[in-house]
Amino acid sequence: MAKKNNYILEKIKKELAEAEELARNKDDSGMAELAREEVSRLLTEVNRLEKESAKKSLDRRDSRNAIVEVRAGTGGEEAALFAPAKKPLFLPATFSGCIPVLRNARA
Repeated sequence: MAKKNNYILEKIKKELAEAEELARNKDDSGMAELAREEVSRLLTEVNRLEKESAKKSLDRRDSRNAIVEVRAGTGGEEAALFAPAKKPLFLPATFSGCIPVLRNARA
């Protein structure tokens, strides 16, 4: 679906460029007026498609995915014991469906 929307958007942008060129034509004022109307219509369509595309790219599930890893850094065994104690601090910030993973890894 995204490829189809991108194709349509590119096609409309090409039409827009052609219409803008015709709108600059000073030899035929009637054609230039029609082209200006077409430019206005195409700009509205381009804006609509770009907003629609932006909304689709920000799918709710995609914007919620995150991996949070709390690891013991430097500090030896004491740091390794302290890292799991941080888990409750991060849980309220997680979204439903997230699987918190804590490693008791030593560097």
